[in-house]
Amino acid sequence: MKIELKNAKRADVSHMERHYPLQYKQYGINDPDTTEHYKLLSYLASLFNNAIIFDVGTAKGMSALAMARSNNTIISYDIKNYVPEWASEYPNVIFKTRTNINDNHPDGNNYQYINSASFILLDIDPHLGKQEDKFLKIIKKIQYKGLILYDDIDLNDQMRKMWTTIMEPKYDITEFGHASGSGLVDYSEKHEIITYDDSMTRFLNPSDG
Repeated sequence: MKIELKNAKRADVSHMERHYPLQYKQYGINDPDTTEHYKLLSYLASLFNNAIIFDVGTAKGMSALAMARSNNTIISYDIKNYVPEWASEYPNVIFKTRTNINDNHPDGNNYQYINSASFILLDIDPHLGKQEDKFLKIIKKIQYKGLILYDDIDLNDQMRKMWTTIMEPKYDITEFGHASGSGLVDYSEKHEIITYDDSMTRFLNPSDG
């Protein structure tokens, strides 16, 4: 699959305004130069067809909504018991409340259910690296072969350290995502990921750390 990240800036997430009007205006969520990652998420989700996508860390549900208009099943996980008011409008979005993805699945299948996801967004508060490190160990254990977007990779020293431990093909795509750091990792090593430095059409190599 070819992932041309310049197209993320053209993604339309105007459907988010009705549900999150304050954030939509304050953060310029649908602006081409937005410093949030919702346009990026919408674009990445649009590349898949009838796939399963994990949104790990529901929070207010904004990331799930950004991906909701794609032709995929979005499964959003959070340890809190929260389902956004818009959930009934998008039956393809499933909320797993009071669920920590780092805990063994209730069905007792030793995390293999994670392999059902073609794409995963990992955005877990409080972003101190501990939950992320545990997730990385699980990913290695099950030999995950999909695509993962790590949020907040430049938020603090712990997250920066976590990012450096990833040895698979990885791309710092903060320019197209969240100002606090967006990192894309291709665990399948099959995707063609093309990034552009500002407006220059220069192919960049995977991040070396």
